[in-house]
Amino acid sequence: MSNDDFLICESCGRMYKGISFRSRGFCFECRQKEEEKFQMVKEYLREHSNTTLQDMSKETGVPIKILCKWIEEKRLVMAEGSGSATCEKCGKNIVAGRYCVECKQKLFDKINNEIKKDNPNPFEEKENKFEGKGNRMRFN
Repeated sequence: MSNDDFLICESCGRMYKGISFRSRGFCFECRQKEEEKFQMVKEYLREHSNTTLQDMSKETGVPIKILCKWIEEKRLVMAEGSGSATCEKCGKNIVAGRYCVECKQKLFDKINNEIKKDNPNPFEEKENKFEGKGNRMRFN
């Protein structure tokens, strides 16, 4: 992305100049508003640690969709057993992120198994198919 690139704000639809990973898809004004909402939710959680998403949304005015996004981003961590966030795969209650510990481990194991299929022993030196066959490339 060059310095001349413009982005569209996900909230208000205005164009703004910026770097998407820093702005998280929002113009400066909307990012400020989101941060104010986040601080309000954070303060509410300090006072009501075992609240549900529905109650938190009702009391703070922040939509559940935004609260869920913050949980997925691990910006917002719910109290253990509040039942506010659930694993996307199995539906088990979680405190942050998208998956429970067990589903994360299964996903990690599945990825590792796929990697091992392609290269069963990544530390083993591969045989040089040109060694000893006189097929060497020479530069003069």
